[in-house]
Amino acid sequence: MKSVSPIRLLACAAIAVTCMGGGVAHAALIGSSSGTFSNISSCNGNNAICVVSPANTLTWYRDNAAGGPGTQSVLTADALSFNSPGSLTGTPVNIAELTWASGTTNLSPGFDYALSISITAPDGETLSQSFDLTVIAGGGGIKGFDLNDLSGLALTFSNGDKLTDLHYTVDGGGTLVNIGSNANPKYRWDLANNATSDLFITGDFVTVPEPDSLAIFGSALLVAAGFASRRRTKKS
Repeated sequence: MKSVSPIRLLACAAIAVTCMGGGVAHAALIGSSSGTFSNISSCNGNNAICVVSPANTLTWYRDNAAGGPGTQSVLTADALSFNSPGSLTGTPVNIAELTWASGTTNLSPGFDYALSISITAPDGETLSQSFDLTVIAGGGGIKGFDLNDLSGLALTFSNGDKLTDLHYTVDGGGTLVNIGSNANPKYRWDLANNATSDLFITGDFVTVPEPDSLAIFGSALLVAAGFASRRRTKKS
């Protein structure tokens, strides 16, 4: 009498789940984020202008010789909404966003970026984090994006889902340069003059199957086991 391998039994269960109209359901990570800038420092030199207006937009530049604004650099803390289904292996989801339009200015102000995140599902959570950022001399980069600053944004929800592996990502013309160490990464966001880039705080949303899905899979496994048993009985 030939036995049925566990792998074949699981395959039968998966087929049975499909036939029963079921599947592995996952919760979604739903929420929004916003940010503000404050505490400008080191806006030095002739005709230097550094201003926060509105609260989520920082602009820095030098007035030109005619008294008007020169080429401006503008950093915006974007209002971002997210609604991302998770997966057992983790689905990347952007939970915060900055947009930088870089002008030809050599100012190097420092400033604070205050991030607020509101999560409505799987659980209601409110998170906040402050970043001490500085435009580097020459204006071609912003430093202060330390990986350790993201540790407080990791979450484990009541149903077992997790928001984990928080990190920075960029698109457009920007690049991230680790000016710290492998053990303690500290990133600088570099961008050429007259270019635009987005920086995201990104995490992996790892979910566990919902109870209904587990029940369906368990039922399907029993059906598959019974089918395999009947086949063995007939053969014997």
